[in-house]
Amino acid sequence: MTRRVEIPAPDRALAAARVLFYKYSGQHEFDVEAPPDSAWRTLDPRAALADVPAEPIDEIRTADLAASLHGDRLVLELDPARYPVGGAVLEHLDRIVQAMTATPALPVAELSLPAATELTRVTSEFNDTTTSYPRGASIPELFAEVVAQGPDRTAVVHNGRSISYAELHALTDALAAELRAAGVRVDEPVGLMTGRTPAWVIGALAIVKAGGAYLPIDARYPPARIEFLLQDSETRFVLTTGELRDTVPVTAFVIDEPRPAAAVEPVNGPDDIAYLMYTSGTTGRPKGVLVTHRNVVRLVRGTTYVELSRDTTVLQANAIVFDSSTFELWATLLNGGRLVLVDTDTLLDARKLGAAITEHGVTHLMLTPALFNQLADQDPTLFRPLRYQFAGGDVLSPTHINAVRDACPDLRIVNGYGPTENTCISTSHHVTERHTDRIPIGKPLSNSTAYVLDADGRPQPIGVPGELWVGGDGLARGYLNRPELTAAAFVDTEFGRLYRTGDLARWRPDGTLDFLGRADDQVKIRGFRIEPGEVEHVLRAHPRVRAAVVVVRERDHGEKYLCGYAVADVPPRELREHLAGQLPAHMVPTTLIGLDELPMTATGKVDRGALPDPGSSPYQQEYLAPRDDVERRLTLIWQDVLGVAPIGVTDDVFDLGVSSLAAAAIATRAGRELGVELAATAVLRHPTVELLARHAAALGPVAARLISRAADAPDHPVSPQQHRILVEQGKDPAAVHYHQPITVELPSDIDPDRLEQALHALVARHEALRTGFDQVGTRTRQRVHATVAFTVERAGAAPDVAAFVRPFDLTRPPLLRAGIYPGALLLDVHHVVVDGLSLRVLLTDLEALYRGDPLPELPALRYVDYAEWTDSAQAKDLAARSGQVWADVLSGAATPDLPTDFPRPATRSTAGATIEVDLGVARTAALRDLARALDTTLFPVLLAAYGVLLRRMTGGTDVTVGTPVAGRVNPGLDGVVGMFVNTVCLRLRPSPDRTFTEFVQECAEHALRAVEHQDARIDEPAAGRDYGRNPGFDTMIALQDTSLLTETFLGGAVRLADDRLGASMFDLNLHLFDHGDLLTGTWAYSTALFTEQTVRTFAALLLDVLDAVLAAPTAPLATVIGAAEPAPAAEISFSF
Repeated sequence: MTRRVEIPAPDRALAAARVLFYKYSGQHEFDVEAPPDSAWRTLDPRAALADVPAEPIDEIRTADLAASLHGDRLVLELDPARYPVGGAVLEHLDRIVQAMTATPALPVAELSLPAATELTRVTSEFNDTTTSYPRGASIPELFAEVVAQGPDRTAVVHNGRSISYAELHALTDALAAELRAAGVRVDEPVGLMTGRTPAWVIGALAIVKAGGAYLPIDARYPPARIEFLLQDSETRFVLTTGELRDTVPVTAFVIDEPRPAAAVEPVNGPDDIAYLMYTSGTTGRPKGVLVTHRNVVRLVRGTTYVELSRDTTVLQANAIVFDSSTFELWATLLNGGRLVLVDTDTLLDARKLGAAITEHGVTHLMLTPALFNQLADQDPTLFRPLRYQFAGGDVLSPTHINAVRDACPDLRIVNGYGPTENTCISTSHHVTERHTDRIPIGKPLSNSTAYVLDADGRPQPIGVPGELWVGGDGLARGYLNRPELTAAAFVDTEFGRLYRTGDLARWRPDGTLDFLGRADDQVKIRGFRIEPGEVEHVLRAHPRVRAAVVVVRERDHGEKYLCGYAVADVPPRELREHLAGQLPAHMVPTTLIGLDELPMTATGKVDRGALPDPGSSPYQQEYLAPRDDVERRLTLIWQDVLGVAPIGVTDDVFDLGVSSLAAAAIATRAGRELGVELAATAVLRHPTVELLARHAAALGPVAARLISRAADAPDHPVSPQQHRILVEQGKDPAAVHYHQPITVELPSDIDPDRLEQALHALVARHEALRTGFDQVGTRTRQRVHATVAFTVERAGAAPDVAAFVRPFDLTRPPLLRAGIYPGALLLDVHHVVVDGLSLRVLLTDLEALYRGDPLPELPALRYVDYAEWTDSAQAKDLAARSGQVWADVLSGAATPDLPTDFPRPATRSTAGATIEVDLGVARTAALRDLARALDTTLFPVLLAAYGVLLRRMTGGTDVTVGTPVAGRVNPGLDGVVGMFVNTVCLRLRPSPDRTFTEFVQECAEHALRAVEHQDARIDEPAAGRDYGRNPGFDTMIALQDTSLLTETFLGGAVRLADDRLGASMFDLNLHLFDHGDLLTGTWAYSTALFTEQTVRTFAALLLDVLDAVLAAPTAPLATVIGAAEPAPAAEISFSF
């Protein structure tokens, strides 16, 4: 008799699905001896188990486990990889046989495998984890103790700013008092919507001090997801930052607003809720896990799995909505350590992360396996300065763990396992040896328990798989408002209250646990626990999706990702937008595949094994092959990282399914391959191989753009940007059109003496403010003065801006003027030493100097280092190549004359005026929607509309427009104060027979070219150029993101006031400001050419154009332009 039974492999979620075959054969006719060369082990049922020789199994002949009965002998064949405790199998079989022969009527379900001694080991010895820790204390009580022990110690570090424990205590007390006054009760959820910034730390601590429970919310979540979280938790209040305030649909408290000092006393007990964190749900409804103060304290105090003390420095690598942030936050704050916060680009780049670890003396780091693997691939030595490296949330890769252990022999690598329901970590394993197979998840944490139980809730013996149940002081209270789910998952057993993890595990003889996969479909992707059923639920909710299924796939290098299959006549972008509108980014399937029908089994269920490979999909657009070596290299990298082939050069990375980790991997490998410096954001901003190749080409070899610190010298060359300003200023030294005035509203309680001291300190801090310009021989040079005479005006009421702004003597710094008046601070700085981003740095530093806050370290580079680089052969070569590109593009370009009110003067006049416009919220939203539909940004849409306006006003089919570019393309220039902005010339051809959408795409190409070739130096007009107009163009358009500017100072509004100078550098200049939900603008115009009424007509015409193209974006431009005849055009020649 031969019998074969098929069952699903327990670790099917960890590797390719495998089928185990168990075989029993009975041969009763005659006795068959095992052949002499057999690797089988034979057992006489009448012999003692101790007498059975232990022989190695060289080869598995037929199955993972086979039993053959030969007369009175039983022969077992087993796979040691599956059954590492071979003797235990024999013992368990012997025990079953004895029980069945002694009591034949005994139900099979009542048979017990482990003996009494083994039962004691797996239930008691392996769970002897009790340690002393402050079990009865709450988080605020323990934090107060830490503050008392070291109030001046640093608690948080971010972007060069440090917050002491005393300062953090005061900030959070004040905010907690405000929350209590608003009515926050014990256990009440309070939303916390921030990034990984000090606001997150302040908000979480303030909420628990107030008595509430913080509910982390990712601001990038779709509005529908945020609304669900708030409604499901009945959240009344949300703590957030100023820029997110308007996105919160309930009462919002701005964390970084000043508030009066206050003190609060702890009101929580250890069993009160500290935070509420949502996890994925099978029905499409996420579950809120209620975690108590004791749960958190058990994780970080009295620990045996990790050393935590005042010397601990943790770099937070996890999102605040991921439960690993629990360890990162409270392991520091409840032990007196330091928490270091960095941006995402730093986390995803091994070089930047390694520098941050070294700079801040980081000792502990907790990463998801996916990010750990990626960083280990980039540089396994970056972990060397650490004491502890935690990797948890998914299965570890032995290859990557071994590589890091080899590179960092003193590093303690910890594999941490645990569901959110048991507060971050339930078991841990210190990796002390090389592994070729699975890495254990270890032993229960201190004051925690773990049990491997069978389907009837009985302990499994050592080596036998079962479901892992966990308990102890980390066990959460349950699910918010979900009593049935709580009762099913949190179960009272003979071992106490336990949580059913749904994971399969088995004990090793040394008391460590092996993780064997899931007992259901739940998975972990990039550290987040996901129920594919929830994603399926949302996918099927699309009205044009007839059927759908979501499965987990795995790339060659082990990374898991979601793959969705849909029976629907819907473009993938629409499906992706539908999912992204309902789900967090980590739950949106990486790949979406369209099918005519889902494959089904004979029983009518979806045959998941028959679903097609994600490598191809009828959703993909027409394939366009790489056309040069750069595109070929990038395509291979994309295909390898994303696990999709083939990829065409115009395939969108968002359609292919990209995560931030994948974008970082692409950027790292592409940068190494092409010799350029790429950030993960570059991949997202240039989302096709074609666009990324162009962007990389624009950056040029990174070596050519690396700037070294210049040797100290009496003077330095001026940059091309400074040179042009100095030339223009030299034509009229009394002109103020290159001044940048700023008005700041000051609070009534301002201390003017202290503010004046801060201004003097600001001038002493920044070289740019102490820079003057002298003629040395035939060249203008810049000189940084060690000290300068600086006087702050303080007499009487604030003067009019136009009266305050007066010409500077460029040879005598500072090129800064300041006046402190009742209720106002006036500043005037010359553009030759600053640009827009510099103003933000200056105002931020000035506020910190006034408050006495710690200042960030100055960048390693100075502006004079950049100026020296621009004078180098490498920089001049880059400029020449970019200049040739512009010369080719603009060759033969002609710009028609704008219809002016007055004849153009022989010499260009800078006299000007401004009018302000408001595009309206509805029109702004419509423009954003159009840009999104065209896969572009807002600027190309506005540029195209401006081009249509110029065509309509002039009749010219070939127009040139100027636009500014940031200029900070060299590494290391962020935060440097100086003038980096360059102006480039765009050539537009708004042909009447083209549609507006086609013209937008053309303008997007022009804008991209402007960024790629911004090194070009457009100087003086060539011979024959009319000196009554600007070199290259007469009109400008610019779009400013106001989030990049400092909009408040000490709580008062900041306003750029250059519109009050009565000057205009161009005939016509449209400067638009993006406030998020609203576009506003300023039209600056030459009063030598136009009247105010004419410019108001131009502004009204632009609104007409916008409304027309928004109403019919695919209509020919002729319907908007009209049939105007071309105006006479002047030839333009350019000197580069």
